[in-house]
Amino acid sequence: MTRIPENDSDLIEQAIYLAMIVIILERDLQIIEKAPFKINRPYLTFVENTLKKVQRDLKEVRNKMRKGNMKVH
Repeated sequence: MTRIPENDSDLIEQAIYLAMIVIILERDLQIIEKAPFKINRPYLTFVENTLKKVQRDLKEVRNKMRKGNMKVH
């Protein structure tokens, strides 16, 4: 049993998972740009929009963590 409150634990999990998703999406962007698709623009648009949304969510989570004096290393 941990001593971390559940809502703080949720924020920490989100910070970890969202950061991992950003890394994966950036790697996917590089792969799609180099891939020999005939029409790669829809894929690029989808990944770029998803990346922007995830980055926005990560920023909100980090701001909440900063207000609560929490850090993830």
